[in-house]
Amino acid sequence: MAEGGGLLNRYPLVQPELAKLGVDGNKEAVLKAIAVVKTRSRTTLDVARQVAVRLDGKFVELDEKAQKEIAKDPTGYHASLAASVIALQNAPDWKPESLEHVLRNLAEERNVAAGKIFQPIRIALTGGTVSEPVNELLSVVGKEAALRRLTHASLS
Repeated sequence: MAEGGGLLNRYPLVQPELAKLGVDGNKEAVLKAIAVVKTRSRTTLDVARQVAVRLDGKFVELDEKAQKEIAKDPTGYHASLAASVIALQNAPDWKPESLEHVLRNLAEERNVAAGKIFQPIRIALTGGTVSEPVNELLSVVGKEAALRRLTHASLS
């Protein structure tokens, strides 16, 4: 409960920064995003930028580390994303627990470490190599936007 109150206190600070970044997220979505990015952000602007990446629905630009990660195995990156899209389309719901289960099953089916599934999703959705757990990230981004962005990244 105290954490929720803290998030509500941050909302008025983050909302103007989001508006400057061109993001008009609803309060519930913004609060959900703040909850997952707050520990990885130092300033209100950092929080706003991280929330924006998750809520603006645009395709992200990849940072240098992400580009290097993809360059190691571009075929594997794209194949992982394509398989993830199919698996996620069939997820029973879009709750973090269900999404983690779906993705771990996919890794097992493909006989790869879970990171080989999680990291391409993280890169495609955030443009970077660090984020909250991927199942939480997917939940915050939302099913429609996540699948659209992952499909786009798998074909790029």
